[in-house]
Amino acid sequence: LLAAAAIATSIARADIIEISGASSSFYGSLNPNSAFSYVLVDGYYDPDLFWSSSTGTLTGTADVLTIPGHSNYRFSGASSNLTKLVGSAYDGTTSRVILWSPLVGTNVKLLSSLSGVTNESIGRYGYGSNLKLTVSADVSTVYGAYYQGGTSKLYRWSGISGLSADLLGSVFPMGNIAPYKMLMTADASAVAGYTQVGSDVYTFYWSQATGAKNVSADLGSPSYVVPTGFSGNGSYLFAGRHDGGGAFSLFRWKASDGTYITIPKPSGTDGFDVNTFFASADGNTAVGIHRDTTTGYNLFKWTQAGGTTGNLLASLSPTYVSLNGVSADLNIAYGYFMNSQVGSHAFRRDNAANINIDLQAGLTGSFYALAMSANGNYILGQKDSAIAWRWSAADGYQTVSDWLLANGADPTIINTWTFKSAHAVSEDGKTVLGYGMKGMNYSYYIASAASGVADYEIWLSSI
Repeated sequence: LLAAAAIATSIARADIIEISGASSSFYGSLNPNSAFSYVLVDGYYDPDLFWSSSTGTLTGTADVLTIPGHSNYRFSGASSNLTKLVGSAYDGTTSRVILWSPLVGTNVKLLSSLSGVTNESIGRYGYGSNLKLTVSADVSTVYGAYYQGGTSKLYRWSGISGLSADLLGSVFPMGNIAPYKMLMTADASAVAGYTQVGSDVYTFYWSQATGAKNVSADLGSPSYVVPTGFSGNGSYLFAGRHDGGGAFSLFRWKASDGTYITIPKPSGTDGFDVNTFFASADGNTAVGIHRDTTTGYNLFKWTQAGGTTGNLLASLSPTYVSLNGVSADLNIAYGYFMNSQVGSHAFRRDNAANINIDLQAGLTGSFYALAMSANGNYILGQKDSAIAWRWSAADGYQTVSDWLLANGADPTIINTWTFKSAHAVSEDGKTVLGYGMKGMNYSYYIASAASGVADYEIWLSSI
């Protein structure tokens, strides 16, 4: 830790942990546990890495994750107690899905009981702050795809019941499964995705309760249907039907009987964007993006009781909107927008209060929102691809450097850092995870601004 000596409880304290292994550019996602005691780096173009306070940086190169004859290690999920890590590695012929125990240095190939298998993968949907993996929080369940006999197949691995292969079977035999467009319920009991045959796209659903189902067939067999979101336990699946151009119609499909309802389009719109979409646990509320025929993209909210309300960001006059995330109750939404006055600014939408906030009002530059705390009180991002920032209702907009200095950081230490982006924040807003440079070295960082020795000691004990 880069910290000063013990200080009085009335004085704020700031500390920085440096995580080595970053490259000269970063386009992926940084994924910490709630205590920020481990971090998974999805490097996207760059190598992945796993870091914990007990292991340091692990990449699979000459460390406990190394598997002889393997390379190109990718890490998808880790359990909160750091005992399990799941991802993939290349064995010289094809990619294999691996379960590691990083604290003891052992590993297991999850699909090793199958013969003639290639291109093993773990399901995912989205990217960056919107990335969702088909890996349960405790890494006890993993869904993904593999090739066998020239056919793409779906698997489920469970720490309790082991491997279940070819889940779709004869119910859904057509096409290649797209592992990068696969969704899983919060309780890991159900999974959805799509297969592709030529230009046609078909959505599938599988759960322990129902087995495999052809969602596209229930929707009348349109030629292009993609899954967009689940209710909490998978009783409902939201899916989009391509209507031409970039517009989609939305449906809520019921797993128990295959019936569905159509989500009404807001007046004056030509459809929905299905790349970012969020549904409530009960499936009766959803938030996403619609395409307005006059002004471009905007935010909508749908409830089963009240229908669809569009153009929620009208007060910001957007011509384009990117929705990056929502709070657990779907009340707070964040992302960035563009209009004729600003290049790109981040926004915070409070649905209950019907309030939109331009987080960089009056500022110039290009600002992108990359993360929000689960309660919606803190938002982070990047300015001009070079400067990390943090926003809260209490502090307003601040660069990460200014925020740390305001909370007692040693200026001589802060001056050795260039904080380029911020990607995750703790529930209380006092800890930020991001990417930058320390001196001439590219690094990830965990920056903590704990208010007083008592708070700092609680944070320190958590790592």
